[in-house]
Amino acid sequence: MKGTTYTSRQRVLETLNRCEPDRIPLDLGSSIETGMTTQAYRGLIDFLGLTEEPDDTLPNLFVTAGGFAQIPENVLRHLKVDVRGALIQLPSEPEPAIGFENGNTLVYYDEWGIKWRSRRPACTWTPLEPLSRARSPPSGSPSIRGRTPIRREDTSAFARRSSGSAARDAR
Repeated sequence: MKGTTYTSRQRVLETLNRCEPDRIPLDLGSSIETGMTTQAYRGLIDFLGLTEEPDDTLPNLFVTAGGFAQIPENVLRHLKVDVRGALIQLPSEPEPAIGFENGNTLVYYDEWGIKWRSRRPACTWTPLEPLSRARSPPSGSPSIRGRTPIRREDTSAFARRSSGSAARDAR
């Protein structure tokens, strides 16, 4: 709708729906791809004369370790940035643990509480708990959310079609 001022959410949704919002949505720092190096960020803050206000955003070690700035909320608002990143934080419990069971089985509990094992001298890990109880749906079961599960014969037909088109493209 021309002449209407959109919220950031509306602006992004309009763009994703291939409609024209009031302006192009701005993304700055929601991911490494749209981030700013710490040096460039410091220069921008100094140039604009902005002050950073502390906020309750969890520190993103992947961003800061990569030399990128984690931009505080007050700066994002001042610059009218529409997009915010969603950071998956590791759980604080349980602590990862590793040890031996029965003398020859190396067992590892990851940060999500999933138990993995590796028998000596193998270098492979097998999930045990809780993934060991997970089962694939039986063939012929109803599709999930209206989608038909991919079958092996579907992928082999795709491979034949794509290799045929690759051969045609090479000619």
